[in-house]
Amino acid sequence: MFAGTLDSIDLSKATKLKDLIFRLGVLGPGRVIATLETITPEHRDLRRVSIHLPFKRIPRGDAAGFRFSFGGDIYEKWLELDRFLVQFWEVRSVRPKVMVTESVWGTTQKMKDQIGRLFPEITARGIIDLAEEY
Repeated sequence: MFAGTLDSIDLSKATKLKDLIFRLGVLGPGRVIATLETITPEHRDLRRVSIHLPFKRIPRGDAAGFRFSFGGDIYEKWLELDRFLVQFWEVRSVRPKVMVTESVWGTTQKMKDQIGRLFPEITARGIIDLAEEY
């Protein structure tokens, strides 16, 4: 399933879903949350939520640098998505996957560090799968 519209999508009736893919260049973190909130207990086959990040690079630095680069409200939405993905994993055991466009990060460790600034909770808990997309 590709969720790529400007509005959230009601998935409550699509109970046979196995994999969800969100492309965040089109759908912002707040809308991803709103869409995932429509998942019901009847979605028994759901096994993967993937988030494709459109960034060739993520701003370097700490949380303050991210707030400056993204804007405070937008960065807060990223952190809210991070917390939501933790809850989603705790309730459903669905491990999130984050994919980035071909790496200009230098090393895999740098990529992990930067993604960890967008998704600090799922990264700290080790419940994130990272992958590069070319």
